[in-house]
Amino acid sequence: MTEPINSGGISAGRNEDGTFAPGNAGGGKPRGARPKVTRAVEELLEGEHEALTRKAIEKALEGDMAALRLCLERIAPPRKDAPVSVALPPVKSAADAVGASAAL
Repeated sequence: MTEPINSGGISAGRNEDGTFAPGNAGGGKPRGARPKVTRAVEELLEGEHEALTRKAIEKALEGDMAALRLCLERIAPPRKDAPVSVALPPVKSAADAVGASAAL
């Protein structure tokens, strides 16, 4: 019979509590390393960013809705923290808080 994969011991590069030791990111890759696919796409698009951007803008101006949406999402993304104004009655005591809460 073979040894179980997890024998209950502490793996190399880990502290006694099982967390990674300082300087050991756990994956073996240097900090900031990008996946191979990301690097491949960056190399493929090298020097073409301006031409691709111009083409997307041209398509958007021609009426291509997908290109228009793409351009607008990059230029002015939707706000996720838009403030909301609510008129509340004046709160002068704890009892008034119930009325203010009901107004929401």
